[in-house]
Amino acid sequence: MLNISQKILTKIIAQLDSAITYHEAWFKEISQTLVCRTAANAANLAQDAHHKCRFGKWYYNDAHPRLRKNPSFTAIEPLHEHMHQRAAYLLKQQQDGKEIQPSEYGDFSSALKQLRMQISALSSELIDISHRLDPLTGVYTRGGMLTNLRNDLERIKRGQYQCSIIMLDIDDFKNINDHYGHPAGDEVLSEVGSFICNQIRLYDSVYRYGGEEFLIVMQDCDKKASAQITERLRQQLSELEINCGSKVPMLNVTASFGLYELEPDSSVAESISRVDQAMYTAKKSGKNCVVMWSEALSY
Repeated sequence: MLNISQKILTKIIAQLDSAITYHEAWFKEISQTLVCRTAANAANLAQDAHHKCRFGKWYYNDAHPRLRKNPSFTAIEPLHEHMHQRAAYLLKQQQDGKEIQPSEYGDFSSALKQLRMQISALSSELIDISHRLDPLTGVYTRGGMLTNLRNDLERIKRGQYQCSIIMLDIDDFKNINDHYGHPAGDEVLSEVGSFICNQIRLYDSVYRYGGEEFLIVMQDCDKKASAQITERLRQQLSELEINCGSKVPMLNVTASFGLYELEPDSSVAESISRVDQAMYTAKKSGKNCVVMWSEALSY
């Protein structure tokens, strides 16, 4: 699951749409060159032609860093390069006055189709993610959260890996709404959501659990490592300055964090209850702190 904020995702989708347009314009140029037997663009004959086209320039230079490790994105590279190789071969055949065989054009057509399918798969994935994001905070809604956690729990039961969950609640959030208005509160939620997305790892997930509550799923992470990550999040969040407009001073917020490592003999519901207990204990302990669940916290 791609972990990225709504603002960045919207920008990425727009960039990908433009890149697709560039690719289609390139195909029209190649088709015209082959059909009309005009002189080929030297860039399309180059060994690194896949870097020189406008789609390639987006792919290698302008694509967002958070997109680069996405499997659907990385799968594009060999297909794009292969397609350019087949196109260059056809152009070279024409340039040398040789007839282009149907099988040779078929190879190019097949390479083009495979690339288009992969680009379409990436586009569909990004749009699907966008539909599952909370429009205010830019993190995932709770839809699908329980299913994903059940899958994590099954992997834990098979001894494949460890997983920890973090529950955080913004401290004194009601005071922000009361003193500065709900638009300021909304901006705080939006900035906190973006902050979490930018700080956690690409393969982790963050959900808007409640009004000002967020649940983070830390993949392949035991309680010792997740405790270090959570403490870093707590400290960096407390240092974050949030601009809510000219009529509101720069705001700083803190959050109370609960932490729990999923256990094979605990259900998803029980796991969420435990991390919630830990977070509530952090609230009672003075806020702006991290509490790891233990048996002592059981009601």
